[in-house]
Amino acid sequence: MKLSVVTPAHNEERHLASCVFSVFEFAKHAAIDFEHIVVLNRCNDRTEEIAASLGCRIVREDARNLSKIRNAGVSAATGEIIVTIDADARCRTIASPGLSGSRPRDHPGTGPGIQGRAWRC
Repeated sequence: MKLSVVTPAHNEERHLASCVFSVFEFAKHAAIDFEHIVVLNRCNDRTEEIAASLGCRIVREDARNLSKIRNAGVSAATGEIIVTIDADARCRTIASPGLSGSRPRDHPGTGPGIQGRAWRC
């Protein structure tokens, strides 16, 4: 099983590294393969540089609509499970074994391949 984590980011250089590290710890604790996708939204700070240096996949979406920004990351995701997390948030490892503490919700999708279950940290 692979986890895809999607983080929308607009000028998040102050918060992004802590978010990415918390996702890494979450995945390590859950012993799950994962990818972290950062969706850059009209950034003019070091957000892209930080995301790339931490091994995140970069997606760009300039829309002024958070749903479109998140869905751009979901479209790029390759995992069976998709989680979204804001750049100023942190994943908690206490709920991660088998993702049993997470709450799934239906994700109707907006295009080909965007359907199934999604989680939010």
